[in-house]
Amino acid sequence: MSDVSNEDIMKLIYRIIKKQDVMEKTLNKVLELVESQKKDFSKKYHIADSSDFVFYPIANDEELQKVSEKVQKNSDYRNALLKFLGKKRDVIIEDLFTPDFLYGCNIKGLNGKRGLEGMVLYDRIFIPLKKREGIPEKHITKVVVNALDNVKRRINYRIKLGKQAPIQDNKAINNQEDVSLEMDCNEIPEIEEEFIDVDEMVKNESDFEEHDDTDIEEEEDKVLQISLNDFKPIKNDKELKTISDNIRKNAIYTKKTRLQLVTASSDGLVKLSQIFDMEFIKDYNLYGIAGKKNLSKLLPYKTFYFEIRKDLGDSLKEIETQATREIQMMHNRYKIQLERKNKG
Repeated sequence: MSDVSNEDIMKLIYRIIKKQDVMEKTLNKVLELVESQKKDFSKKYHIADSSDFVFYPIANDEELQKVSEKVQKNSDYRNALLKFLGKKRDVIIEDLFTPDFLYGCNIKGLNGKRGLEGMVLYDRIFIPLKKREGIPEKHITKVVVNALDNVKRRINYRIKLGKQAPIQDNKAINNQEDVSLEMDCNEIPEIEEEFIDVDEMVKNESDFEEHDDTDIEEEEDKVLQISLNDFKPIKNDKELKTISDNIRKNAIYTKKTRLQLVTASSDGLVKLSQIFDMEFIKDYNLYGIAGKKNLSKLLPYKTFYFEIRKDLGDSLKEIETQATREIQMMHNRYKIQLERKNKG
C-alpha cells in the first residue's frame, strides 16, 4: 500500500467540503422553492397553514349554504376540514351543527324538518369521518338518530325550565379559514375503563331527605330566598363543605342551584367550570389516580353534573368521558394561566 501524504489528505478534505457546499446550496434552493409555492398556494386558495384552520358548527341556513359551496368547489378546503375534524377521536354530529340547528332536523327530512341526508356536510364530511373510525354506515345512522333524540331532550328540558337561549349565530365565522382549536385533542388522555356503581355512589354521600309540599313550605320560611345567581364555582375545601352541607340539608337550595346552572348554559348542559374553579380542579381528576383527588366522589359533582346529565339521557360512559375531557381542558388552561403569570 502506497503512503498517503498530507497533501493528498488535504486535497480529499477540500473536495469533500466543496461537494458539501454544493449540496447545501442545492438544498437551500429547494427549500426556497417549496416555501414560495406554499405561499402562492395559500394566497390562491385563501387557506392558511392547516394548523390555523378552524371550523365552527353550523348555526343557520346561510352558514350551511356558504360552507357547503366551499366543500363542493374547493377540494383543499374540504381536505382541511376533514383533517381538522379528524383530529378528534370520536367525531359527533354536534361537531358540524349546533344543537339549535339540529333541533329542526331529522335523517330523512320528514314532517317539515331539514333532512341531514343530502346535506354536503353530512354526506361528504361526517359520513366519511365515521367510516374512517370503522363504523358501518347503517350504524352511523343509528348513532345520529340517538344524537338527535338527545338534542331534542336537552332543548325541551331547557324550555321546560323556563329559559330558551337564543339560537347562536356564528355570523361570518365560517367564512374565515384562519381559526384555532380550543385545545389539542391529542392532549386528551385515553379514558380508563372503570366500573362505578351509580346507585351505591349516590347513596353513600347524597343523604337526600324526602319532603312533601308541607315540608318544603316550612323550609322556605326558615331559609332566605336563594337567588339564581348566588352559586359561584367552588374555590376551596371550605366552600366545598358549605355547598355539600346545603345540598344534604336544603332541598330548595339544591333545586334552585340546579336550575341556575342549567339555564346559564346555552345548550342546557352543565359544565364542570360552572361548578368548580380552575384553582380547585387542578388537584383533581375523575378517578383519583396519579396522585390526584377523586372528583367523582364529591357531592356537587354528583348532584349538579352527573345527575343532570343522566336525566338528559347521557350514559355513564358518555358522562365520564365528557367529564374527563373538561377536567383536562381546565388543567391545560390553568397551566397556561400559571405560565403567563410567572412570565409577567
